Amino acid sequence: MAGDAPYGNVDYADEGLQADHQKRYPIDTKAHAMAAWTFINEAKNAAQYSAKDLALVKGRILAACKKFGVDTSENAADLDGFDRRGGPPRDGLVRAISGCEVRDAPAGDTGPGTLHGYLAVFNQWSEINSQHEGHFMERLAPDAFNGTIANHGSRMKVTFNHGKDPQLGDKVLGIPTVLQPDAHGVRYEVPLFDTSYNRDLAPGLRAGAYGSSFRFNVLAENFNKRAKASEYNPKGLPERTVRELHMPEFGPVTFPAYEGASAGMRSMTDRFYLLEGAAIELRADPRVEEFLILIGG
Repeated sequence: MAGDAPYGNVDYADEGLQADHQKRYPIDTKAHAMAAWTFINEAKNAAQYSAKDLALVKGRILAACKKFGVDTSENAADLDGFDRRGGPPRDGLVRAISGCEVRDAPAGDTGPGTLHGYLAVFNQWSEINSQHEGHFMERLAPDAFNGTIANHGSRMKVTFNHGKDPQLGDKVLGIPTVLQPDAHGVRYEVPLFDTSYNRDLAPGLRAGAYGSSFRFNVLAENFNKRAKASEYNPKGLPERTVRELHMPEFGPVTFPAYEGASAGMRSMTDRFYLLEGAAIELRADPRVEEFLILIGG
C-alpha cells in the first residue's frame, strides 16, 4: 500500500522517499536506530536513494542514535573497523557459506534424517565488508579448526540461526557424528533429533534453502594491512589468514541471497549483532523478522 507505515505512528528515517512511498527505517527505539544505521550503510540499501535523500535518511538515523546514546560516526560507511592491533576484530565473528542438506534416514528409521555439508572452506579468499569488522580479504588456513574440534568437537552445539530464531530459540538440532577437516574444508554430519522442530526444518534443508554458518573467535592470524592488488584481491584490500580459531557452535542459517555473490564465505557478523542487540528489547515482538525483510536484511 502506498504510504504504508508498517510500524504505525512512529518516527521513520525514510518518510516515503522511494517510488512506493512506503516509510522505512523506524527510529523510535534504540534497537531500531542501531538496526537502521547498520542497514543503511549496506551498498544495496544505500543505492535505493539519491545522494541528497541518502544524506537526509542518514542524518535522521544519526540523530536518533545520538538521542539513544549510540556511539557512531557520520563516516561509518568508510570506517575500516580495525582494532588497536591494526587488524580486524577477533571476537564474536560469524561466517556463512551456501549449501546445507539433509540425507534421508536409513530404512526403518522414522527420524528426519542427517544434516550434512561443509561449514567452511580452506584457502579460498573472500571479501569481508562489514560495519562491525571492516573491509578486507580473508581466508581460513587448513589447520585453523584442528584445535577447536579436538578440544570441543564432542560437545559442539548445532543450532538454527545461531540460536536466535524467534520460534526455535537455542534448541539443539542434533549432535555431530562427523566434524572433520579434509582437503576442501570442514565437513560435518549431524543426525537430527526426532523432534517436531526438526521435522519442520527438514523440507527446507532438503530443498537447499539454507546455508551453513559458524561463530568463532580468532586465536592466531597473519594480517597484511598493506597488501597489493592481485588477481584474487583486485582492490588491494588488507588480507587476513586465520591460523587458529575457537568455534562454539554452527548450524543452518537463513541469509540474503545477494545478487552476484560468489559461492565463497561471507560475513554474517552484522546481522548476528543486530539480532543480539534487538533481542532484549524486541524478544517478544513478532515484527523483528518483518523489520529485517523490510530493510533488506
